[in-house]
Amino acid sequence: MRKSLLFLATVGLLFSCKKEAETPVASPSKADLLTRRPWREVGHTLTLSGSNQKAFTGGNVFDARPACWHDDFLRFERNTTLLLDEGPSTCAPGDPQQRVYTWSFRPGSDESQLIAALPHPFTAGQSNVYDITELSESTLTVRQRQSTLQGQQVEEICYSAF
Repeated sequence: MRKSLLFLATVGLLFSCKKEAETPVASPSKADLLTRRPWREVGHTLTLSGSNQKAFTGGNVFDARPACWHDDFLRFERNTTLLLDEGPSTCAPGDPQQRVYTWSFRPGSDESQLIAALPHPFTAGQSNVYDITELSESTLTVRQRQSTLQGQQVEEICYSAF
């Protein structure tokens, strides 16, 4: 009888202890993902569709750039400052090590569009609107569509976090 009372007491204690509810872990916001680590460009393509309906595809802008561009990186800061750092190798000795721009999410875009002066040969430091096609802990991919005198231009830039 003592064993059964001891057993019942033990079972009663086990069931009387309240288990703490597990707190769900919130997914990081897009701003968190963007500002968490620096980003290095790893791919950049350009596709042109002319008014004569012929398309130029496979425009690999990234590989056509000088090697000194390949170690440049971006740092999105929480205060909407965007730092472009030349990395260890600079293309011109007189160039500054860092350039400062701004970034933001386009209002009303549900954080799916980025406004920034991303470094590439076609913008010369101007801010543009980019569709964010992928944003994760390790990858940022943006796309921009523009109409030009020659037709439509689609530019896609892929960055890797490090």
